[in-house]
Amino acid sequence: MSTYATFFEINFSHSYYTDGKFHELVVSPTSACTSLMKRFGLLFRRTDSGLVVLYNVDFWERANLIENQLKEIEGLVCEFGFHSQNVSFSNFTDLPENNLNTLIFSNKGVSGNGKLSYTIGSERQGFAIASISWSELIEEKTSSIKSAAYNISFDSRKTIWEYYVLNYSNTELRMEGDIKFGVPKPTTLENGQAALLFASRGQVPVYQTQKNKIYLNINPERFLPAPSVANIAPLTSSKSAKFSSKTYVYL
Repeated sequence: MSTYATFFEINFSHSYYTDGKFHELVVSPTSACTSLMKRFGLLFRRTDSGLVVLYNVDFWERANLIENQLKEIEGLVCEFGFHSQNVSFSNFTDLPENNLNTLIFSNKGVSGNGKLSYTIGSERQGFAIASISWSELIEEKTSSIKSAAYNISFDSRKTIWEYYVLNYSNTELRMEGDIKFGVPKPTTLENGQAALLFASRGQVPVYQTQKNKIYLNINPERFLPAPSVANIAPLTSSKSAKFSSKTYVYL
């Protein structure tokens, strides 16, 4: 029976999700990577947090692969394409603006376990690619494998939270709770309806599960939901904030 050990693994995380894992992730090796893994007796497995690639210890030792093919092995690269199945991913994720090209995460220069940063590719080849250079996984002096556990992480997008209160009669309305809001401003919606606009004083990250309690100071108190990630849009009226989250509240 063959013995397998970890060649490398990639764990994905996202601060939007309650448990910090990157849910709804789809990741697969490219066809070139699949051919390489087959040639060198590697196994690709998806895990709860990403992927792991295993090597056949007996095969590598028996063939003395590192010593016999060191120069070739050090020049090899395995690539994995990945994306999210969530249609709102680009809304709630802090991503480069106006970018249509592929994000390329590379382990070059990453010693041992570490976080992979990205560069923006010159063309569109899917949402993102994890590019793993084998040279970072080989200990040349001892002709051995130094397995690594890499991390690719994404952050929640921060937005200005905007609440439009309709059908109000009390002009002394105030927003209370964990998030600070500015003085409400009377405004008119596109349909001509009058509303009172409450905007957060700073940018607030969006999360899968609401972490902040906010409510209107009416009797009884009216607790309000966090904005829907489907309603995140570019904000053109501010130089510092880039996105807003709109919520409409009917009294």
